[in-house]
Amino acid sequence: MGGFSCAFHVASKWVVCKGFQTLIATPESGGFRLVFLKQKRKLRRETFGLSRSMHQKETNQFNSDLVPMISFGARGTLFYDQPPLEAWLLSYLNSRGKTLEEQELRALLLNSMAHRNEEVEADLSRSIEKRSLFRSILAPLFEENELEAELQRATDAHHLAVKVVIPRSVVELCEELKTRGYRLAIVSNESEALIELLRYSQLIDLFERVILAQDVGVAKPDPKIFQILLEEAELKPAQVVHVGDRYATDVLGANRAGILSFLYDPLRHESLAIAQAEAGHQKVVDIEDIRKQRFYRGTRILSRLDELLECFE
Repeated sequence: MGGFSCAFHVASKWVVCKGFQTLIATPESGGFRLVFLKQKRKLRRETFGLSRSMHQKETNQFNSDLVPMISFGARGTLFYDQPPLEAWLLSYLNSRGKTLEEQELRALLLNSMAHRNEEVEADLSRSIEKRSLFRSILAPLFEENELEAELQRATDAHHLAVKVVIPRSVVELCEELKTRGYRLAIVSNESEALIELLRYSQLIDLFERVILAQDVGVAKPDPKIFQILLEEAELKPAQVVHVGDRYATDVLGANRAGILSFLYDPLRHESLAIAQAEAGHQKVVDIEDIRKQRFYRGTRILSRLDELLECFE
């Protein structure tokens, strides 16, 4: 493994970051077999014409004196699954004799996400689990007496199939934010395995606080987990910005704790689910308006994680 900058083992899959590339390899007898390669995108470190004279709340332009801490969600924000959930579901359902078009599966996913957002807005103490998402996808496709067995089979199969990837660009982004004087934290519903993953990806030393739901007894979207972060960091809500990839857990939970949030939505699934839910309430929300304005109810929507460098000077 000489020459690699970092490596970690998750569910019998190795993820290796090397120089300008991100590699995913699976252990094979006598060596490693490369199964995925992604070119690292160079970080954009310049600002993009955001007027510093404009009000901070309108531009989301910050400095480390006003907002000393940035907290992150983990899965889907700092690292991601390979293959993506939608692609895996298409393949898995096909193996179970349930052939769906991409548009059909996406509609099921968006319906589930929109319903989840509504439930959480009504009750932030609700727990959000991947199993509930699988249930909403599988329920229309299988008989009621088959559903529980199919749900367990899908959950187990996904756990075995997924590979976890931390791009080198994420490490460099966090390093740059630290250089600019920001304190970094993680607020996550992941297990203790996240600590090992952060250690082997060279991220652990960049984060001052890692708040895990299983350690503190409360999970996102409950605002109490964000309040625990504030207490440990000895900061006020206005001194923290939270970045996450789930509207229901990251945005609603952080906002209810008084913390400004950024929604990281590279595939636009969350934006589409928001628009769909609003349409169900007979509100006019144009997905293109959300995409162009990059704001929804005061929350900035990011299509790239390195857009944070535009906002945090």
